[in-house]
Amino acid sequence: DSPWGVGYPGWHIECSAISLKTLGEYLDIHCGGVDNRFPHHTNEIAQTESYVGQKWCKYWFHVEHLITNHGKMSKSSGEFLTLSVLCGKGYTPEEYKFFCLQSHYRKQLLFSYDILDSSKNAYDKMIARIAKLNTTANEKIDEDAFKLYDDKFKDALSNDLNTSLAITTIFDVLKSDTNDTTKVKLLKNFDSVLGIGICDALAGKKEETVEVQRPVEEKKPVDTNTISSDDFAKLLAGDRNASAAETPVLFNMDEDSHEQERESGLNTYVAGFNPVKPAVSQNIDPNDINTPAFLRKRPLSRTIDFDRK
Repeated sequence: DSPWGVGYPGWHIECSAISLKTLGEYLDIHCGGVDNRFPHHTNEIAQTESYVGQKWCKYWFHVEHLITNHGKMSKSSGEFLTLSVLCGKGYTPEEYKFFCLQSHYRKQLLFSYDILDSSKNAYDKMIARIAKLNTTANEKIDEDAFKLYDDKFKDALSNDLNTSLAITTIFDVLKSDTNDTTKVKLLKNFDSVLGIGICDALAGKKEETVEVQRPVEEKKPVDTNTISSDDFAKLLAGDRNASAAETPVLFNMDEDSHEQERESGLNTYVAGFNPVKPAVSQNIDPNDINTPAFLRKRPLSRTIDFDRK
């Protein structure tokens, strides 16, 4: 009940109220997806600043979407990947974070398990190389080299939070001629910002890498008009048995790729992707992660819970 009748507040005013109650009347940074820019955030600004009588938030940070081969990943479309699903498939949060940091936040990031596997392989090689760094008590910090790479890292993040170039700086450090003591100090500083498990590797806490195996199952076509909720959930959950021929690897994130990116000035490995809605097909394969959700006639309108299995 409210003074205006029975009902619930709209989500625009809801966010203004929660922000003011928990964070106060001034924010340094407000984050959100690009789809929140208008009208949600414009409404928040109008409401909140009308109430507090001052500028409310200094910076607005809008992040592009994680997408699949057939469009934006979202709860409303029924295609929504959670970290618990990835952990259940053998990936670590650090590996997924490393994958996300490869792309600039203003650019859409294409997700597939092939791409994630390439990122995981690059991450494992990087961590293994870091774990082999050997410092000695008498070895001094190379101050010139430290300043050079520390400035490169800070410049990358100061350049509109360019995390892709920041990751490239890690590989630059590992390939440099400076001593291991300097490399370790630099990498610890970098990890205090990125949080991708470098400090754990240096401390010898990195667990033995377990190769993620794709389950091999017989593929059975399913008619779009009769697809069951279980098969549909499997489709949306992305069973990881598509072959390399079916799912082409768009890039190989090894040290050479990072070097090429640094030289060419690219900010992301996946660029220029424009998802196109495919034509309706009579059959879809629930075991193929690349089968678009658009290839069905939406027999289910509810959101699939990826964790229910």
